[in-house]
Amino acid sequence: MGKTHSRRRVIAFLAVSATALGLSACGGGGGGSDSADGDLYAAFDKIDQGMSYEQVRDIIGFDYNAGKDDFRGTRIDYKWESGKGSSQYTVLSVTLDNGRTSGKIVVGYKGNNSKFW
Repeated sequence: MGKTHSRRRVIAFLAVSATALGLSACGGGGGGSDSADGDLYAAFDKIDQGMSYEQVRDIIGFDYNAGKDDFRGTRIDYKWESGKGSSQYTVLSVTLDNGRTSGKIVVGYKGNNSKFW
């Protein structure tokens, strides 16, 4: 993995972290909590290298609900959030390269964690 690829991952992690912390500080920017609340930290622990989007979705329990970034069609970052509007706001971002997981980041009230393969 080259320096440019690693630098992009760090930048993506920082962007997700800043967004999650900013939204957490202002209460999520919306009213009420999501109906699709889930334990994204537990999901983070279960997501492994090489999984498909469907496998990740099944672990989390619902489709991505916080956006999707498509990079040149081969890499897609899917984002899930839970606890919106509460002190337990959490964001999970999962990167798929060519349809298979290659990284994951979780940011929220229990701390931040990331892993890239």
